[in-house]
Amino acid sequence: MKFPDHPPLEPTILRTLGIKSIESISSGLSGASIYRCHHQTGRELVLRGWPKGFSQQRLAEITRVVGVSRSALASLIPQIHSFDPSVFNLRDCPTSLNRNGSGVEAISKECSTRSLSTDSLFAASEDADLSSIDSLSASSHRVVDHLWGATQNEREQSVWQSANRSLIRDCCWLSSAGRFWQLMDWMPGSVLPSECDTELILRGVEAIKRFHGATSWFGTHRQMPLAIQSRMQRIDRVTSLLDAWLLERGEAIGEAIGEGVCEELGDVVQRAIGLWRQDAVKMKRRILSQLMQDSSRPLPTQFVLRDIHRENLLFEDGCPSGFFDFDALRVDTPWIDLSRWVGSFVQGNSSDDELWVKASQIFARDHPSLESRDSDFGCDFAKRLHGASTWISLGNWLVWLLIEKRFFAVDARVISLRLDRLVSLGSHLVTDQA
Repeated sequence: MKFPDHPPLEPTILRTLGIKSIESISSGLSGASIYRCHHQTGRELVLRGWPKGFSQQRLAEITRVVGVSRSALASLIPQIHSFDPSVFNLRDCPTSLNRNGSGVEAISKECSTRSLSTDSLFAASEDADLSSIDSLSASSHRVVDHLWGATQNEREQSVWQSANRSLIRDCCWLSSAGRFWQLMDWMPGSVLPSECDTELILRGVEAIKRFHGATSWFGTHRQMPLAIQSRMQRIDRVTSLLDAWLLERGEAIGEAIGEGVCEELGDVVQRAIGLWRQDAVKMKRRILSQLMQDSSRPLPTQFVLRDIHRENLLFEDGCPSGFFDFDALRVDTPWIDLSRWVGSFVQGNSSDDELWVKASQIFARDHPSLESRDSDFGCDFAKRLHGASTWISLGNWLVWLLIEKRFFAVDARVISLRLDRLVSLGSHLVTDQA
C-alpha cells in the first residue's frame, strides 16, 4: 500500500475502507486539498479536503443538497461515501426524487443507518453544535420554508430536520489538519477547451438545467438574488482597496509591482493596473447602476452551483459526464450558473451574442424555476452578471497579488493566463459599453 509520508488522514482509516494508495493532485486555485485514491476493487475515489476555514454548517448544507441531487441525477453527481466501514459501500443508489415522497423515503433510509461505535472515527466532536448544523443561511431558510408551506407535509419536514444529524452520525466527513475531509467518487472525463464547438457548450447548458431540476425539490423563492447583492458589495470593496493602494504608491507603482509579484507576472499585472486606473471609476458607476436596476425585480431563486465555469464540468465522448466542485453552492438565481458557464467560453467578439441568445433560450425552456418567455431578459441579465464578474475578478486578482500578497499553489503561468484573459475581456467590456 502506498501512502504519502505525511498523509492527510490516518492510513488505518483509509486501509479499513479498502483504499490501497493515494496520490496528491493539483486542486487549481480553489484552496482545497485533493488526493486520488485507488480502491482494492479497482475503482478510483477522491479524498477531498475542503478549504481551511470552511464551516461545518456550510459543509452540512452542501452535502445534503448534493446527496438529494444525486438521487435524481446519479450519472452526473459523485456519491459522497461514509468513513464508517459498516456503512461504506461502492454501490450506486440511483433513487429518483420527487415531491410525492419517494425521494423523502430514500433520505429516510439513508438517515436510518446506524451511528459509529468507534469514537476515533467519529466525524464531529461530542460537543458539536448540532443546533447550528441544523440551520441554513437566511436565504436558504426562506426557500425551505416556502417548500414546507407549499407541501404542508410534516413528515418531510421532520426528515429534513434530522438530515444534518444523520450526516454526522454516518460519518460523511472527518476533521483533520485544520480541514474537513470527504471521500467521493472520481468522476470520469475532461474539461472542454476554451475554444470548442457551440453544440458542446449548449450540452453543458442542458446538464446545468438538469442539476437545477434536481435541486428544485427544495423549492424556489422570489427575492433579490445573492448574485446581485454580492457583486454590489464586492465592487465597492475592491475599488476602495485599490484606490487606497494606488494613492499610497503614487508614481512608484512600477517598483511596487516588481516587489510584489514574480517576474513572470510583471507584464500582465502592469497591463491590468493600467486598465484599472483608467476605467475603474466609470466601470464601477456603470455596474452599480445596472445591478441597482436588476435588484428592483424579484427573481426566482433556488439552490444552484454559482461557480460552474468551463473547468468545473467534465465531458466524455462529447457529453457531460460529471460535476465535481460544489464549494459555492447556495440559493441564488439560476441565471448566475448560465452566466458563469457561457461566460467562461466567450472570446470578446461578435460571435458571443449568438452564443448568449442560444444558450438563454435552451436554458429557460422547461427550466423548473423559469419561464420560456424569460429568455430575453435572462440573456441580458446573464451578460450583465458576466460583465460585472469580469471586472470584479480583475480587481480581485490585483488585491490578492499586490495588497494581500496571497500564495497560490499553481504555476505562475496559470495565473498569468487567467489575468491576461480578464484584461482582454475587461478592455472589450469598456469599449463595448462606452
